[in-house]
Amino acid sequence: MRRFFLLLFLLVLLGTSWAQNPCEGFNANTLELSGIGITYFGDLSFDSATGRAELFNGVCVVPQADEDVVAWVLEADALLVTDLSGRPNLEASEVSLTLGDWVIDALKLNSSAAGFELEQVLLNSGDISGTADTASYDLQNGDLLLDIVSVKSSNYRINGATALLTANALLFEDAIATTCVCEGGELYVVSTPAAVFDLLSNNLLIRDGVLKIGGIDIALASELKLSEETLSDFSFPLSLSYDEDNGTTLQTIGLRLGEGVLLDAGVAGLDAGHDLNGIFLLRIRQDGVSATLGKALQGPQFDFRKVENLNSWLKAIFEIRNRNWAEQDFLHEGSLGLAAESKLDKLFFQDSLTLRAELTAAAASQIIDDTPVSGPRLVGLGELDYRLPNTPLGDFRLKNTGTLSYYPSADIWQYGLRLIPSWKASLGPLNTSISYDRRWTNSASPFSTKLDRLEPLSVLSAAADLEGVLATGVFGRAAVSARYDFLSDIDPERGAFETLQFQLSADVNLGDVTVSPLFELELAELLNSTLDDDVEAYALAGIDVSGDGWLLGVSGRYDLRETRQLDLLELRTRFPINISEVSLNPFIALDFADLVTVSGPVELSGYGLDLQWRSCCGTLNFAYQQYREDLRASVSFELGGR
Repeated sequence: MRRFFLLLFLLVLLGTSWAQNPCEGFNANTLELSGIGITYFGDLSFDSATGRAELFNGVCVVPQADEDVVAWVLEADALLVTDLSGRPNLEASEVSLTLGDWVIDALKLNSSAAGFELEQVLLNSGDISGTADTASYDLQNGDLLLDIVSVKSSNYRINGATALLTANALLFEDAIATTCVCEGGELYVVSTPAAVFDLLSNNLLIRDGVLKIGGIDIALASELKLSEETLSDFSFPLSLSYDEDNGTTLQTIGLRLGEGVLLDAGVAGLDAGHDLNGIFLLRIRQDGVSATLGKALQGPQFDFRKVENLNSWLKAIFEIRNRNWAEQDFLHEGSLGLAAESKLDKLFFQDSLTLRAELTAAAASQIIDDTPVSGPRLVGLGELDYRLPNTPLGDFRLKNTGTLSYYPSADIWQYGLRLIPSWKASLGPLNTSISYDRRWTNSASPFSTKLDRLEPLSVLSAAADLEGVLATGVFGRAAVSARYDFLSDIDPERGAFETLQFQLSADVNLGDVTVSPLFELELAELLNSTLDDDVEAYALAGIDVSGDGWLLGVSGRYDLRETRQLDLLELRTRFPINISEVSLNPFIALDFADLVTVSGPVELSGYGLDLQWRSCCGTLNFAYQQYREDLRASVSFELGGR
């Protein structure tokens, strides 16, 4: 009798329709499955002895809900339903489960108390696809748990032991990720215990990751976000620099060895005419403690600093500095101090006032001109920093710092009072700034300026630039800057004017070609009564013509100092070369000044190369340029395979 009523119940449901039907196109025969949903099917075969129903000729299942948006849709050619008198069990082969924008195909489906169990799974959503050995869909919270999962998008490939698909993200555990979207032969991978693939922003957040490249493992930051923006701005932990004293230096900067442990290592003097010099510095930053130890470019170094916050405005500082090299006068010092700081906002308008005070007791030693100097020092400092921004007349700032130091061994006091008023404003296309730096001091410290000896200052700096569109396709700029030392008379080798420069430039857009003339005039040395090797006087004029990846330019500079000669006559060019997946953009600059003036040789004043390599891992951009005394090198990465 019970089976008769069950069969009658099934027949009553046949032909019933359901509003908001996502199963449009399927037959209108329906069967309600308790705790699961409503099934649309073509034909029904029912075994009254076993209580089994087989639905075939097209089956579509939707949840029992009245919401406008259906959480899921299950489709199959046939569906086996058992235990119709209780919570039905479902079995099917070659099914398709739709979850919003996701389509989940599986070779086999079984239902459970919580939802659906899937085997041999394929996932697709837009440009994202993937596979999983098994998947479990929870009918209550709508989450899909995937096991042994691999997902690929246009920017990433991620393999994980498990992944949880939520409304807006894929949460991976024990994962390996890479931007190399081609199959096999990855240039690198990142292993991580946890990763979050944000489906809305297309970002990949990696936690406690380890970069694996070329058999080398490199620990990454505790949280690293991979995106188009972060990889474009990513700075590889490698620096290439040049200066006259040390030559070319190649070193790692901030190479992460572990949480809060960084390594700087490299070598200087790579070019001819300089001695080789090694760098090996270990930097530790953890819980208010910082330490640096090893060999810097100048010599051995050991620094230690511990900061303890006593409350919101007061902290204690213990510090040790050991810099055993000539540039620091072989400094060794230990100190203990208190530092207080408080900021007051909106005293009158949008202004702010920062008050800072420090008390320090230290013991130090240096070697100055082959003479050892050592002893304790007691230092008090007070600072007032007032800012008044965003007024109709610009931004104003007044910074006032006072210091008082006592050296018991020599019974000497040193005082210092520094006043720095400044103003800057943007008035339409005109940007201006003025600042004055004044310090009064008796310069009485027995130590050098590398530690705490103060020197008098009285320097006025001013700058202004005017820029804007002069005509259709023409952008112009005019600038002037000056720096004047009012205390130059106390040092016969110092000039009053440190700089007095005028500059005119323009960019003229002529379709695919841009013409950029430049004129620059420096007059500082002509106005000084004494000669200073660090102050220049010259007139420079030049013009660049550039297009898509190419440049042709010429410039000349005339020295206005006593030599009165042409010291630069330069021809420079840059041109593109494309070879399959690689784009090259070499740069070269030649100086003909000596050839013209003294029949000397042509000098190489600059050279460089921009390289762009497109691969399935993304696009690697490398730029290197040595131009006159400046060296620049950069590496960046763009997502998206070729």
